[in-house]
Amino acid sequence: SSGINAEWPLRPGYSKMQSSSGMTSTPRNAIIRRNQEGTKGRRVNLVSNNFRINFAKPSLKIYQFDLAIVDPNKNNGENTNSVPSKFVCEEVFKQLELGTMWAYDGKKNLYSPSNERKNDLRNIKVGRTTYDVTVTGPVANTCVQEILDAVRTQGAVIPADAVNALNIVLAQGFNNGSYVTIKRNFFKAGQSAPNFPGGLKLYSGISTTIAPTKDFGITIKVLKTHQVMYPGGELLDFVKENLHNSGRDNRGGGRQGHSSQSARLPDSFDRKQIKFFNGILKGLKVETNHLKYKRKYALTGMHDGTANSTIIEDLNVSVASYFAGQYNIKLAFPNLPLVKAGGKKEKSTDCDSALIPLL
Repeated sequence: SSGINAEWPLRPGYSKMQSSSGMTSTPRNAIIRRNQEGTKGRRVNLVSNNFRINFAKPSLKIYQFDLAIVDPNKNNGENTNSVPSKFVCEEVFKQLELGTMWAYDGKKNLYSPSNERKNDLRNIKVGRTTYDVTVTGPVANTCVQEILDAVRTQGAVIPADAVNALNIVLAQGFNNGSYVTIKRNFFKAGQSAPNFPGGLKLYSGISTTIAPTKDFGITIKVLKTHQVMYPGGELLDFVKENLHNSGRDNRGGGRQGHSSQSARLPDSFDRKQIKFFNGILKGLKVETNHLKYKRKYALTGMHDGTANSTIIEDLNVSVASYFAGQYNIKLAFPNLPLVKAGGKKEKSTDCDSALIPLL
């Protein structure tokens, strides 16, 4: 918070009043406009969600490096004009092991206080693909002092690249801590969240933005955010927990406190249940655990067929037989519907629901 003289407009009906003597007067409860000298009015405290940052070394430079993640199975045009999935980018950055002094924007840029020149090429395996990863730079640099100079100079333009670099460094600090990042919001891991209908929970988090100001220098704007999400866990437990709603056409709103441990799975699902789960599963992020590596998908719904009834055409075997032969896994629920996973750019993949833990 900070004490300032606010320049308020006069309240309607209280602009000026004519007295019997012809003199104008102002009611005691009217808000008085601040004049140029600031001789009238009352000093008020305004509480703001901006927090001033004091930099020990505002001249400290932040250096930008280029990160190239190339899939050798794609042509040069595809690699140049696209960025791998968020999962691939995060895994590559993790395997680079650059340390906590480095920040990553999740795409093609790295930031560090070190200006040590790099031209490193590494092969990094994510899933079944080995990527050619190159870190080069520094290609540019900026510093906090550039922002401070701009806010203090009349008519100067705030350097967007410097503000952007500070925002990325700030976000990396949350990522390095015990926070989960969802879009631009940060949620404390392991927090206790109130229950919502349909197995949902209400999670509390914050969003932050670097905000340069004229009077207070560089500040962090902090906003409280709340988001209703499904908690992480086994997908099979999630299905059990929502079975009591599956006879309805809505996307939740059922009773609370139903234990997934005590819920019994039916031998099969009817069309109404498949339609219900087809709605609530769509868009959920899952991670498979039947391969030697982890792979993440976005679910697109529930399949009509089961592991026993769905045939893999190229191999002419059922999904259940394929899992038994390929992975030595005997499916516990081969008569339950499969879930559909995949994206727009890749062929949808059927995976048994018992094998996909919900993120």
